[in-house]
Amino acid sequence: MTGTIRQSLKRRVQLSDGLLIIGAVIAAGSILLWQWHSNIAFPLVGLFVMLVGATLRLRVRCPQCLHVLGRPHNFCPNCGINFDNPRY
Repeated sequence: MTGTIRQSLKRRVQLSDGLLIIGAVIAAGSILLWQWHSNIAFPLVGLFVMLVGATLRLRVRCPQCLHVLGRPHNFCPNCGINFDNPRY
């Protein structure tokens, strides 16, 4: 896999944020349409997708020291690796 560490981290964050949004839309849409289609499975699926997205978001870590990265940085605050370096 080529590219920089930053690109790899950005892809993971975009995937997790996308899952959070999709799960929220599924859960909210199914709750709003509850009176026409009263099936408990749809809100639960939406909440499960949101849970998966949140879990993936919490697992975005530095590839060298495995420090959890909360905000985007130019380097890891723990080990100092530059995220613009090529991925190994």
